[in-house]
Amino acid sequence: MPGDIEQNDLQNYQKEPSWYWLTMLRGLGPGWQLLFFCLIALVSWSLFTMIGNLITSSLWGVNTVDFRGIFNQLEDPAVMSSLKLMQILQHIGLAIVPALLFAYIVSGKTVEYLALNRSALPLSYLLAAGVLLCATPIVNWMIMVNGAMELPGFLTGMEDWMKEMEDVGATLIERFLEMESVEALLLNLFMIGILPALGEELMFRGVIQRIFSSWTRNVHLGVWITAIIFSAIHMQFYGFLPRMMLGVLFGYLFVWSGSLLLPIFCHLIYNGSGVMLAYLWGVEEFSEQEGNIGSTSDDSLLTMASTLAVAGLLYVIYRKEKEAREPIEV
Repeated sequence: MPGDIEQNDLQNYQKEPSWYWLTMLRGLGPGWQLLFFCLIALVSWSLFTMIGNLITSSLWGVNTVDFRGIFNQLEDPAVMSSLKLMQILQHIGLAIVPALLFAYIVSGKTVEYLALNRSALPLSYLLAAGVLLCATPIVNWMIMVNGAMELPGFLTGMEDWMKEMEDVGATLIERFLEMESVEALLLNLFMIGILPALGEELMFRGVIQRIFSSWTRNVHLGVWITAIIFSAIHMQFYGFLPRMMLGVLFGYLFVWSGSLLLPIFCHLIYNGSGVMLAYLWGVEEFSEQEGNIGSTSDDSLLTMASTLAVAGLLYVIYRKEKEAREPIEV
């Protein structure tokens, strides 16, 4: 079992007293593991944020800690360069470094713990890309439903804050997606496509889903709890439902394939295709076209057909991966 201390490991670490504490951490239960991971993430994020702010202050004279102060200066190229650098560093500091470090500390076998040492079937990657394409009407329908939700009157203050956070996030993404050169496109593919796909899957599916599945002793609860946290942490509440369902999709693809590479691939396709379309169409056209399919009552048949297609493709992935992982009887 991952996290168990093997006798040989214990003997090796007893010879190295400075590393003996690792054997203690490898015996932690899921609840303590979650707390320990959060501590690593907080320290790493704080360190990378501090380093990033030192760099932006030195290069461009921008204090990124004062986000509200610079939010109204998004037309300033120095501000945008600073925010892009901080976006990159915070992805690394909050997700990638903590996941890799945590996996090494609790297992000593980082690649194996994070299920990066195996791959899904080639067919699964093709079918998963088809799932993302077919799911567009479903995602837009969920965005429409989510946006129509209203909180009770006594939560008006919270609702106003949620809308403000949603507007801030949308404005920042739109500014990021304004690309006038190939260099800007490549930077966005790295910043919005590759880094979040790698970092968020390492963090959420590779670590957090694993912890909750072990804690609850139920893989389905692990998938759903992680998907809820995955959506909530983005602080974009009027896209909560579709993002949660994407988290569920990535979670089950991880469970069925036993490989983190498949959800990383899907996450990259999902984010990267948005960046490419924004570059080809322009931000305004992209935002309008992306939200049209499946978002009106006239598209109900399309949404139903999309649901059936997604369910069918997912079932094929599940069956093929299960057959590939089951031992052959002779």
